[in-house]
Amino acid sequence: MKNIRNIVVEGKDYYWSLDKNEIYTLDRNIIIGLKGTTYSRLYIDPYAHDFSIGPKSVSKAIISARKIGWNPESNSGDVHLKSDDGECFVQQSI
Repeated sequence: MKNIRNIVVEGKDYYWSLDKNEIYTLDRNIIIGLKGTTYSRLYIDPYAHDFSIGPKSVSKAIISARKIGWNPESNSGDVHLKSDDGECFVQQSI
């Protein structure tokens, strides 16, 4: 991944980047992971109608994903989120 950014959400250190996700789709995604882990990534469609690429939206997506069960500490699997009208929802879970 290129242009990796750091973000702290609810006391945990994450990284995120807008990059190609050649494993799951040919489109670009925001890829988020918990620092110190190499599994259970969060993928976000950055081109959703109301999604603004930046730390505030990334933080909100992480919190939403955690609420629906994304737990990278225990390898809960990858989660794909979409955003619509300010709400995040699971597009696909692997």
